Amino acid sequence: MKSKFFLLLLGMMVASTAVRAQQVGVLKAYYAKVDFQGYHKGQLIVDTNDPINRMVSKNATTWKYEGNETGEYYSHLLPKKNVTVKIYKMHQLTVQSVGKKAVFRSKEGKEIRIFLSHLGDHKYYNWDGTEVNAEATERHKQCYVISAFYGDNMIYEDPLEVENGCIKLYQKSRYHEPRTVRSRPGKIGMLEEQWFNTDKWEWGKSAYDADGNRLIDSWEAEGIPEMVSIAYIKSLDALYFCGTLYYRQK
Repeated sequence: MKSKFFLLLLGMMVASTAVRAQQVGVLKAYYAKVDFQGYHKGQLIVDTNDPINRMVSKNATTWKYEGNETGEYYSHLLPKKNVTVKIYKMHQLTVQSVGKKAVFRSKEGKEIRIFLSHLGDHKYYNWDGTEVNAEATERHKQCYVISAFYGDNMIYEDPLEVENGCIKLYQKSRYHEPRTVRSRPGKIGMLEEQWFNTDKWEWGKSAYDADGNRLIDSWEAEGIPEMVSIAYIKSLDALYFCGTLYYRQK
């Protein structure tokens, strides 16, 4: 089974030689330039991958942060002089450039790994762990996974899809509502948590070993999924993740 998979993977990689890291869109990220109004210097305020909240220009000196998370509109004004805007071109991340594993590291030493995983004898279950999801278990026998350490002992781990020779980081927002603050007509760089570890697993610890072997079963996420903003910035050979840049390690 394993050799068959790697033959399939090799075929995907060969096919992906013709796949270029095409530009997907433009990402704008808004950061606090100083401490103000509850924000800390360097903190991400919002970016254009956010499907719920956004920043719009009110006038020459003022931004308006606005959103609609639960059906009720909210907004507040921010002085433009206190906000730094960074603009990046988002590109596809090809399977060929990832291979079996790619490691990206922030200037603060946090790491993101994208790697081929091996499920072994573990399984994917429904939301309360009472029933095996056979389709998901089979689909994730060997698949790409993202393992991202960020914030204070926080980790985001989930399987990734491959589409047309690329790791799927971009999607059309399922929250898109035309002519509203949720209007996102193009693709945005966003991952939504689909699976999580059982509560027996230590918080902030990877559920995979150094070789990509799964160490515990997965349960289907329920309720509102954890959403993270992500993009591959080709010009920097870096991943943008929740406002921070992680640079590829050679």
